[in-house]
Amino acid sequence: MRQILAAMALAASADFEVIDGTSGVIITKYIGRDVAVEIPPQINDRPVTVIADRAFRDAGLTSVVIPESIASIGDEAFAHNHLVRVIIPARAAFIGILAFAGNQLTSVVIPEGVVSISEYAFARNRLEGVVIPNTTTSIGSGAFSGNQLAHIVIGANVRLGGYALNEQFEYFYSENGNQAGTYILHNSEWNFKR
Repeated sequence: MRQILAAMALAASADFEVIDGTSGVIITKYIGRDVAVEIPPQINDRPVTVIADRAFRDAGLTSVVIPESIASIGDEAFAHNHLVRVIIPARAAFIGILAFAGNQLTSVVIPEGVVSISEYAFARNRLEGVVIPNTTTSIGSGAFSGNQLAHIVIGANVRLGGYALNEQFEYFYSENGNQAGTYILHNSEWNFKR
């Protein structure tokens, strides 16, 4: 059984170009052919901790499973694929610029632990709602632009870049004292619920 598991781990690691980082392995490029990818939590007996800039960009992916070992997702890491749903790991404190832009996301799970969502990270997808965890302190400009957000759950006092979530949302959030709660777009007007 141990030999089978070792062979499976070796085959999985052959799909990635990697470098050793100080806290674990950094995936720098996906070279596999599968369009449904499960990123291993370890390669060469070291945790996979970083997805580097553009590592999976334009790879034709239809699904991806990101392990809980990931602490950072780089710029354009998964941009321009065909992803419909993604679950961000709780350890991933940082989501880079354009990280998931240009996919077909209808669902994204952003857990407690994510601190920063960079510019255009989820731009040009199909999201209608998003839950921003209380640990998130900043969302960059245009992070969710090009979506049809009508339902936003957000913590208090999140720093929002221009058009981070929706053209009118930033103004309404500010006018409501940057309060935590649920914001719903109805008939072109934002409404606030605690």
